Amino acid sequence: MKYLLAFDKYKGSMTAPEVCEVVAKGIHAVNPNAEVTSCPISDGGEGFTLSMVSALGGRIIDVEVDDPLGRPVNAYYGLIDRAPSEGGSLAVMEMATASGLMLLTHPDSSRGLDAIERDNLKPLEASSRGTGQLMRHAIEESKVQEIIMGIGGSATNDAGFGMLQALGLKGFDKDGNEVSGNPKGLLELDRLDDSELIETPKLTIACDVENPLFGDTGATRIFGKQKGVNPEAYDDFEKALAKLAYISKHYKLIHEKGAGAAGGLGFSLLAFFGAELTGGFELIAKTLGIEEKIKNSDVVITGEGSMDEQTLSGKGPAGIAQMTRDAGKITAAIAGKIEPIVANYGLFDHCLELITFDYPLEEVIRRAPELTQQRASELATTLEAQ
Repeated sequence: MKYLLAFDKYKGSMTAPEVCEVVAKGIHAVNPNAEVTSCPISDGGEGFTLSMVSALGGRIIDVEVDDPLGRPVNAYYGLIDRAPSEGGSLAVMEMATASGLMLLTHPDSSRGLDAIERDNLKPLEASSRGTGQLMRHAIEESKVQEIIMGIGGSATNDAGFGMLQALGLKGFDKDGNEVSGNPKGLLELDRLDDSELIETPKLTIACDVENPLFGDTGATRIFGKQKGVNPEAYDDFEKALAKLAYISKHYKLIHEKGAGAAGGLGFSLLAFFGAELTGGFELIAKTLGIEEKIKNSDVVITGEGSMDEQTLSGKGPAGIAQMTRDAGKITAAIAGKIEPIVANYGLFDHCLELITFDYPLEEVIRRAPELTQQRASELATTLEAQ
């Protein structure tokens, strides 16, 4: 039996490579001779860089940048050396390492998957500046010819204004004072100066979000609450986003698919740098050669921390499952929780959850590696007996 393990992270518990590792252990506990191939995946958020570097080779470059609240944090990107004929050197990064919500998450994951320090959620002050600093390092220090960036998991709702400032854009209020690179600064914005905005190489953005910049399905009203935006303040944040769109004279791009991704970061990447936005899973699948790996497998096992309706909207596990079914192979999911809409969707031959263990949620999260390995052994026992 040949198994392919293509897991995304269990948020707040295990990284994608860690999930693959414990599932492999569970399979080998049943059949030590089973052929197991691990292929961690990501949708453009946490884990995107490591998945891409693992597939393409290269090395990790550490950079100290500002986190969403301006505190120093160690971020990183992957540097892949390519020949000029292959496009030249490439930087692979995820904005989440510099400007992600995970940076405001309490380190004690036993408090739950969404254990956010509420005092750290200050969306009016949160800035994507660190993402721009990461990009600038790759451009000026590593001299890359291309950047591929995943923009999932953001903590910001600043339309990428902080990123733009780190790359040289300046914004001023009506009195000529330079404004801060966050929604608070955008509300005061009266004029932009792009004379020192640096040129960027080719930008390819991994983005599974198709939301416009603002409106009922925009960045603020769909994703703002998880970043600490109170519904009573939606209009102010919408006004801040609109300010940048109008003053930059890029208003025509507000309805572009993905403009509202990462709190509007997608808009600025499109408007100021002509970035190409592509599906995160599509990019990962092509880079990792997942289709060929599926063809060479008998069983494909995938999953993430929680599989719900969002999983079916372009997330990696659903994409993996569809490719597996198209190839006529057995598909299975192991996850912390699998909502009925996913289990009954017709994508999976087998679905196993961790929450069906009779433990409190906090204990399930804490014991996720052990419980996931047990579920993997149960699945392998079933499959090997067929």
